[in-house]
Amino acid sequence: MWRTGKQMVLAVLMLGALTVYAGPGTSVPANDSARFRAMDQRMARDLGLTKDQQEKIKKLHGDMKNARKDHGNQMKAIMDKSKTELLKNSPSKVVLYGLAKEMGDLRAEMAKFEVDHLLLLKAVLTPEQFHKLLSKPAPCGPGQMPPPECGDSPCNKPTGHR
Repeated sequence: MWRTGKQMVLAVLMLGALTVYAGPGTSVPANDSARFRAMDQRMARDLGLTKDQQEKIKKLHGDMKNARKDHGNQMKAIMDKSKTELLKNSPSKVVLYGLAKEMGDLRAEMAKFEVDHLLLLKAVLTPEQFHKLLSKPAPCGPGQMPPPECGDSPCNKPTGHR
């Protein structure tokens, strides 16, 4: 698992950089395929990707899309079990705590996959492109906290920060 809190913080910061491309833009596509296609196009434009890099990143994003879909389905199944347990006359804390652990384990597994994804992206990008990717501020949506450079008030912009 994570050896230190610093490693976890670093992983979260790196993931924030990737959300710049996955987050809300001027228009938010309705489905995952369109969202990943838009993310690929933004990355190609913003980072000046070659055709070879674009193809490699398209495959990496396809793998990530599938992993997120599987993760979402697994998380939904656990949440459905939790809801079923909570609706019982006498819900079992043991069962609920077990389900909470499953959720935590699943989140940790996905976080590791996302770190691996970033390392694969790093292998495709030049050092300058990867630095630029990590230097972009993460967007936020309504009700979320904006990046530090935007102040401390919750985001009220419908399309987030860019």
